[in-house]
Amino acid sequence: PDLITLDLSMPGLDGFDVIRYIRQQPELESVRILVISGLGSQELAQAKALGADATLSKPFENNQLLELVQQLLQGAPNAE
Repeated sequence: PDLITLDLSMPGLDGFDVIRYIRQQPELESVRILVISGLGSQELAQAKALGADATLSKPFENNQLLELVQQLLQGAPNAE
């Protein structure tokens, strides 16, 4: 995929571990990761530090999501 959206809080799975896993796979290095989460700013910052390309706090407006997806697919680095 070119882009994945990822929640940090999932049943039975830690979104932080998913980011780590993806970033360790050479064949996935170009995949953009957009974290969408209701967790706090510290957790969102941690996600970016681990390799997420952008974060979006819940709740959000649909146009915010569309804008971020477009930016990431066009290659804008570290969109927020």
